[in-house]
Amino acid sequence: MAQGHPVPVDVSGEDGTHAMTIIAQEGDMLQVYGPWGSTTWVSEDDFINGHTGKASKSDLPNAYSVCPPR
Repeated sequence: MAQGHPVPVDVSGEDGTHAMTIIAQEGDMLQVYGPWGSTTWVSEDDFINGHTGKASKSDLPNAYSVCPPR
């Protein structure tokens, strides 16, 4: 993210899986775009520890795949 490239992320939970994109970073906060048309800020700690439900529907809390740019 430090290079300014979006980072695709897959999340999972009770209702299956979904894709989101990290579009910005400020300090330890990640701005995540969801396909529902909204963005939300999530701490790196929450992202790493399975609390991405703040950025997705609350039933999709686990980031299981991150595709960093090459």
